[in-house]
Amino acid sequence: MENKPSAASPSKSQWLSTFVLRLTGYALLLLTLVDTLATILPPQLLDPAWELETIGRLVERSPVPLIGFALVASGGRRFRQSLDRLCFKAVPALAIIIGLAYCLMIPLGISDSLRLSNQHQTASETLIQQAADIQKLEQRLSEAPASDVAEWAQKFQPNLAEGQNQAEIKAGVLAQLKANQASLNAQISRASQQPAQLQKRTIKWLVGALVAGLSFLYIGNTVRQFPPVRMK
Repeated sequence: MENKPSAASPSKSQWLSTFVLRLTGYALLLLTLVDTLATILPPQLLDPAWELETIGRLVERSPVPLIGFALVASGGRRFRQSLDRLCFKAVPALAIIIGLAYCLMIPLGISDSLRLSNQHQTASETLIQQAADIQKLEQRLSEAPASDVAEWAQKFQPNLAEGQNQAEIKAGVLAQLKANQASLNAQISRASQQPAQLQKRTIKWLVGALVAGLSFLYIGNTVRQFPPVRMK
């Protein structure tokens, strides 16, 4: 006669596989906690750049705690020992709190993006004004006599006026102004690209925050509705 598998064997195998999944889930949640603390500490509140970057980092790392909660919830309320049962009671509330936190990141991210956009616009206008001033100065000095340029250099650029004649001083001053103009033009070019990059990152992170927030809320509400284990 063939030996029939005992009823206890499948239950034990199922318990072991569920235990491994849950242990992995708790490990992922613990690693998420450590990583989150490292991300937000030390806080730089009221700094829109830090706040938006922090939102982005938390959103990009959100799959890890989502997987962790899903693994912890595997098997429902079955096969849970005392410590696991105690930790499991906090899962719904914790998931809902995290979900709400991600949803609240959306208005904060919009506000930070608008503030950064204003800062970039102000900085860009300052660079453009500086470039215009240098261009005017370069034009004025290029039309001035070498003696006047040498006198100007002795007041504002004494390092360019040492050991050179007036013609060399004028050439050196104009070359320096052209170099400064080129540097400012490069900065203006980079600044003109920042609004589009900021908008792209903001949309990406805020959509991610919405998806992550709704996912955490769904997990929390679903786990809370798990049926209790019936004792035979």
